[in-house]
Amino acid sequence: MALICYVNGVFRAAEEARVSAFDHGFLYGDGIFYTADEAFVTSSFSRVHPVAEVDGRPIPCPGALTVRLRAQLATLAQTEGEPVG
Repeated sequence: MALICYVNGVFRAAEEARVSAFDHGFLYGDGIFYTADEAFVTSSFSRVHPVAEVDGRPIPCPGALTVRLRAQLATLAQTEGEPVG
């Protein structure tokens, strides 16, 4: 099943979706975190850190995706070893 994205008012296949590096929402994060169900940052493929709040606004932490990613990465680390980086 192909992934579909909605970018700038148009549905596109995920591999074709593009956001300009000069897009105001991309540069300034207009509202993206204020409506997020969850947010996380990564420091490498083996680390996923949940974000608890942005500008004093709480975000559910850790979210379901963060928990799932951490579990999959732990399983991968057990079978393949810790990644470098």
